Amino acid sequence: PPSLCLADLCRDQFSRCGVAASSGQCASLGGSCGKSCGGC
Repeated sequence: PPSLCLADLCRDQFSRCGVAASSGQCASLGGSCGKSCGGC
């Protein structure tokens, strides 16, 4: 279902996503850090 796809895209795949987001690294990690990088 599309909702599962959306949920999958809206999660952080790495535990360091929060730190990366606050360090301005979303440009390189955005695809894997949708939640922390505001990709949803």
